Amino acid sequence: THDPEIPTCTSINNILRVLVMYMFGLLPFINLGCDAFGIDVRSVSQERINNEKALSKLPQWIKNIMGYVFHGTPPNLLMLPHLYNILRKRGVPVYFLGIDTVELVHVAVEKGATGILTDKPRLLCSYMKSKRISLNPVDLDSAVEEVELLEEKNK
Repeated sequence: THDPEIPTCTSINNILRVLVMYMFGLLPFINLGCDAFGIDVRSVSQERINNEKALSKLPQWIKNIMGYVFHGTPPNLLMLPHLYNILRKRGVPVYFLGIDTVELVHVAVEKGATGILTDKPRLLCSYMKSKRISLNPVDLDSAVEEVELLEEKNK
């Protein structure tokens, strides 16, 4: 059973459902089925689509179309600022997942992500410092120092 105290993020199937409903103008009328919309910005290869368990029941020709439509890093079809605005108005934050380059941080900020998930926090802190973006009450210099200390500790 699902614990309602634990927020849920979109599944691959739910991302596809939300995209279809958005494109047909039906998004305002459906239950989103998640508390946060997470977009994996890694490249979507045909191999990744073919091996995705959640898509295993789809015919190969549909998977081939998906490979064509979702190409790019980040996947072009998922870069929809208007969709993100609609989701945020419904109280659903939009997170970009797997951010590991400055270019992808810039894309996330430009496209209107609510948040960024990265395994390279120093990169994110440096980007924020260079653009003079601050999070109150976080001191970015202290955050960078804390990340460096954690990295040293984990070596």
